[in-house]
Amino acid sequence: MPFPRTVRRLLSAAAGVAAAAALAPGGLLAAASAVASGTPPALPAAPAPDPAPAPAPANAAASLRACPAATQPGTMACQALISTTAPDGLAGRRPAAPRRDGYGPASLRAAYRLPGGTAGRGQTVAVIGAFRNPHIRSDLAIYREAWGLPACRRSCFRILDEDGDSGPLPALAGSTGWAVQAAVDLDVVSAVCPRCHLLLVEARSASVADLGAAVNAAVAAGAKYVTNGYGGLPSSSGAGRDTAYYRHPGVAVTAAAGDLGGRLAWLAGYGTKITQRISQKVAIPAGCTSATLTFWLQVASTARKAPAADTLTLTAVSPAGQALGTLATFSNRDAGKGYQQHTVSLTAYLGQTISLRFTSRERLVGKVTSFFEDGNVLKVS
Repeated sequence: MPFPRTVRRLLSAAAGVAAAAALAPGGLLAAASAVASGTPPALPAAPAPDPAPAPAPANAAASLRACPAATQPGTMACQALISTTAPDGLAGRRPAAPRRDGYGPASLRAAYRLPGGTAGRGQTVAVIGAFRNPHIRSDLAIYREAWGLPACRRSCFRILDEDGDSGPLPALAGSTGWAVQAAVDLDVVSAVCPRCHLLLVEARSASVADLGAAVNAAVAAGAKYVTNGYGGLPSSSGAGRDTAYYRHPGVAVTAAAGDLGGRLAWLAGYGTKITQRISQKVAIPAGCTSATLTFWLQVASTARKAPAADTLTLTAVSPAGQALGTLATFSNRDAGKGYQQHTVSLTAYLGQTISLRFTSRERLVGKVTSFFEDGNVLKVS
């Protein structure tokens, strides 16, 4: 029972991996998702291959979001994370010289089972972002030099605006966080497909209209693989926007959201007052005697000893939107226990179609609490 669209990949860079993985038959985009119902997801030494449920990072509370959360439909937020525990005090700073920190090309290709060498040579992978990163060429050069990748100069790396022109480019990203997202995505595409041609399309703003126009511009410029490292709140215009911007036959258009599949749902983690919801509609057969929902949850928080103020609630909701009952509640006080399996009864709703809604509420400003929900299994008997 996956939760679509609002589910976010553990690694913000996975959107870039997804675009490059589409180059390989049987790669990430062709992999089947699996839901673990008997054991908690394990923490891997490298990013988990796509078929495995994504685990929560061991130091989840020790990272910050590069972009502020999206607060209204129609405006997107980038998905990049910035480590606050980077080695040698590098957190949030550009290194003066190339260095090998984090996962490198070999680890990423192994984790996602991608071919190496010259696979994808000459193919164009487009990265979509908002605003302008004035350091993007030098950032990319530092990463590629650090990991021994071939240089990617003007003929290999192009930058366009959302109209498909090489200039004038949009306003500077400044402190919006979008410059970080563009750099991460380009680094990861470089890692998994060093012989690919790169195209960065910078939208004028973080609106769906501008980012969508950037996607269209990327396809028009010849990209067969387009990665979008952003997400936002649900909108009634979603289907129309999908058609207008993201439906391109013969082109792999990927997103950081993960779409459908047994994926980790990461709620909260902003360190500010915010409420988020994800839900899934389920039809429970009438001819059964019992029904249960089993899921895994890990809570990471910098406020483990504070009063229970950051909460996650699981609620059964009627088709009309009325809350039928609270099934489970968790808080920042539950942090530090690793993944825990939970089971709630749905027997009271036999013969009904309901929605199962997870609602996270962060109220402790300056403290970070993240809820990692995974492995949903609905059982009836």
